[in-house]
Amino acid sequence: MQILPISQAHFPKRSALTGKDKSELRAWNVCMCFCTEKETSLRNYLFILLLSFSQPGFGYFTFLSNNAVDIEIPLNWENQQFDVPVNLTLQSCRGTSLSGCDFFQSQETYYLRGSDFTFLHQETNQVTEDIVIGQVKYKQGNNDLTLNNNELSAGLRPGQYQAVDSTLTFTIFNNALDSTLPGTYISNYSLFGEETGWITYNDEVDLLFKIKVPERVKVSGLKDIRMTSEGNQAVTSEPMNFCVFSQGGTEFKLKATGKNDANQQFYLSQGGEPINYKIMLQPVLQGGTPQSLSPGVFLNGLTGSDSQNCYGHTANNMQLFIDIPGNQSLSTGVYTDTVTIHVEAT
Repeated sequence: MQILPISQAHFPKRSALTGKDKSELRAWNVCMCFCTEKETSLRNYLFILLLSFSQPGFGYFTFLSNNAVDIEIPLNWENQQFDVPVNLTLQSCRGTSLSGCDFFQSQETYYLRGSDFTFLHQETNQVTEDIVIGQVKYKQGNNDLTLNNNELSAGLRPGQYQAVDSTLTFTIFNNALDSTLPGTYISNYSLFGEETGWITYNDEVDLLFKIKVPERVKVSGLKDIRMTSEGNQAVTSEPMNFCVFSQGGTEFKLKATGKNDANQQFYLSQGGEPINYKIMLQPVLQGGTPQSLSPGVFLNGLTGSDSQNCYGHTANNMQLFIDIPGNQSLSTGVYTDTVTIHVEAT
C-alpha cells in the first residue's frame, strides 16, 4: 500500500460520507498509524546498525609508548647480574573510535609474548648464540611473570579500562659473558600483545639492544714461591700454575718486572746483597719449551682462558718457575723479591 503524506491525503467531505467511505477512512487511519510506528522502529534500528558499523569493533589493544634501549654493560669481576628496566604503557579495553575507551568502560584480558634474543656481532657480522640476556620479567599492577621465549602468557588483567604503566626488566648475567668475544652486539627484542574478544586486537613493539663487550684480561691464582738453596748450587722452584683470563678466550701478552731493582731486573735481595734469578714461563695448553722472560718485555701470542678463574683453577693455562743460577757468592739468610705480572689484551 502506498502511504501519501498528510498534505496529499484525500479526505472526503464529512457531509458526503457514506458507510463505505467511513469504513475506508477508518482503514486509512489504522494503516497510517501502523506504518508510522514501523517506520520509526526501522529508523532507530538503522541508526544503531550504522553506529555499530562506524566502530572498529568491540576490542582494543595497543602499546602507547616504548623506549629504544641502548645498553652498555658495566662489566666487572664479580659474578653478579645487571637488571635493566624498560618502561612501557599499554591499553586493553572495549574501545570505540568515537570516544576512545570511555564508551564501554570495560577492561579486557590481554596476553603477551616476547621473542628470543638473536645477537649480531657488529664487527664480524656474525650471529652469536652466546647467552647475554638471561631472563625477562614483566610487572604491571598485580601481573607479575617471567616471559618465556615465543610463548604466549596466561591471561592478564589490566585492572582498569584506561592506559596502564608496566615494566620489562631484562636481566644480564655477568658470568655468562666471559666466553663472548669483545665487540658490539645488536639485537631487536619484539614484544607482542593482544586482547581477544569478538575480534582479536594486537600490537607489537620492538626494543633495540646494543651491548658493548669490552676487552678484559685478568690474572688470578698467583702464590708465593719458597725455595731452599744449598751453598752456591743452582736451584729451580716447583712449577706454579696460575690463570690468565682474556675476554672470549682471545690472545694476550704478558710481561714481568722485579721490585728490587730500579731497572726492574730480577734480583733477590737481603739488605744490599743481590742474587740474580730468572723467570721461566710455560703456556700449559699450548705446550712447547719454557721461555725466559726478559724484565719489562712483553711476551706475545699467548692464549687466554674464557673463564675468569679458569673454571675454578682446574684448567689453569699458565705456569712459571724460578731458576737461580749457581756459582754466586751468597751470605746465609733469606732473600726476597716482589714480582709484578702485567697482562694486556691483543
